[in-house]
Amino acid sequence: MEEETIIESLSPIERKVLPLVHLEDLDKITEKSGLDKTSVMRGIEFLKKKALVETTSSDKKIVDIGINGIFYLKKQLPERRLLTELDKKKKIGFNEVKGLCKLNDNESKVAIGILKKKALIEVVDGKISLTAKETEIIKKMPEENLLEKLPLDLSLLSQEEKFAVENLKSRKDIILISDKKEVSLALTKLGEKISSMKIKDDLIEQLTTKIIKTQGWKGKKFRRYD
Repeated sequence: MEEETIIESLSPIERKVLPLVHLEDLDKITEKSGLDKTSVMRGIEFLKKKALVETTSSDKKIVDIGINGIFYLKKQLPERRLLTELDKKKKIGFNEVKGLCKLNDNESKVAIGILKKKALIEVVDGKISLTAKETEIIKKMPEENLLEKLPLDLSLLSQEEKFAVENLKSRKDIILISDKKEVSLALTKLGEKISSMKIKDDLIEQLTTKIIKTQGWKGKKFRRYD
C-alpha cells in the first residue's frame, strides 16, 4: 500500500512536522513541534519531495514602529504635545514652544508645520494661535492611530493609514518599512490522507551495536529510506 510505504519512509523530523502542517504557519509549527526553524524548513522540503505538502510564497512590505515611534507612543508625538498646550493657553509665542512642550528645535518646527498643514493652528507675528474645534482636538490623528496598530501589512492599509505612513516615513525612525517573505503551507490530498493515519514514531533509524545487544529491534520496524 503506497500510504504505508510513505509512512515507513518518514524521518523523525517529518513525523513531527506533518501533523502540524494544518497550522499553515512556519512559526506556529516551530513552536508546537519543539524543533528549531531550520529543522522545520528541512522537514517541509522533504515532505514536498514526497508530494505531501505544497508551499506558496509571497513578498510583503511590513510597516513597523521605529525607536522614535516607541518613544512618541509613550510620550506623544510633538504635534500632539503642542496641540495640548495650545488647548490650555490658546496662544503661544513661537520661541515658547520648545520649553512648554519639552521639544528640541527640530521637533518644534515639525510640530508647528504639521499643525499648520492640518489647519489646526495659524501663525501670525510670531504667535501660534489655536484654530481647531474641540472635536478636532480630542480626535486622534491618523498618525497616532497608526502607531498604536503597528506592525501592519502595507498592502492591507486603509487610505487614511497609507496617508499616515506617507507623513511619518520622512521623519527619523518613527516607522520602519521592511520586506518580508511569507511562506504558506498546505497539505496535498495525499498529505491529508497520510496525516489522518496513525504514524508510528518508534521506527528504528539504523541498527546499532546497542540495539543488537539488547535485541531492541524485536517487534519493531526499520524506517524505509528513499
